[in-house]
Amino acid sequence: MSSMPWVKIWTEMLDDHKFGRLDDATKWRFVQLCLLAGECDAEGYFANGEQMMGPEDIAWRLRLEPEQLAADLVTLNGIGLISSDDDGAMFVTNFAKRQGRPQHEKRKAWRERKQRQREREQDEKVPGIEEEQDVNPESVTGESPVTHGPREEKEKSKSREDNAGKPAAASSDGLTEGQRLFLAAFGAKRFRTKPQKEAILALEQQYGTAVLSEGVQWAAKQGMNMGKAVLSLETALKKWGQPKGSDAVKVSGL
Repeated sequence: MSSMPWVKIWTEMLDDHKFGRLDDATKWRFVQLCLLAGECDAEGYFANGEQMMGPEDIAWRLRLEPEQLAADLVTLNGIGLISSDDDGAMFVTNFAKRQGRPQHEKRKAWRERKQRQREREQDEKVPGIEEEQDVNPESVTGESPVTHGPREEKEKSKSREDNAGKPAAASSDGLTEGQRLFLAAFGAKRFRTKPQKEAILALEQQYGTAVLSEGVQWAAKQGMNMGKAVLSLETALKKWGQPKGSDAVKVSGL
């Protein structure tokens, strides 16, 4: 049975003359029925799943003699605190209006909010300690390294070494060449978050524009969003690139 963890008791009951004229036992019986309606979580109806509860079921749940409950129900129904529909199913009057949405609807809305939050966080995720993606070195460019001839590899290596000595310079729009290449690869005009922009700048400064450019093209071919691409680039370049200033610059599979 779905269950509300608590129910609201309204302070205006203190000034309700109909409720105030009840004896203490009957007042407590009404509170018990409100608690049971919350446990049933059926907008005020007394129901066990799809099955409506009769007086005997309610009496058993409240540990009462059926005769005592029947007398209390007559009294509470007479002043409008307990009602019955056309099928004879009993419910606490105005329970749904005063308590708000059923608990199962609140749980569903909460799950939907959390799902939207996770999607936003995934889209905006930047390199960190939460996640590290395995990258196949032979898939970084979508090609096997055996397809590159020695001369082509030598030219690429020389280009990386030449670029490694140059700082990442910003243009008039405030973006470095590597940052503009990243945006162009994903068809974006600007970075969605400042951490994404700073992460690409850090990778360009550490590995050079040429190495970053090849990694960006690989990430774009994989169909990643920008947030996941930043995370994957940081992981891939850390494993297969070498920072600027090393004796050699080598990116296996790029």
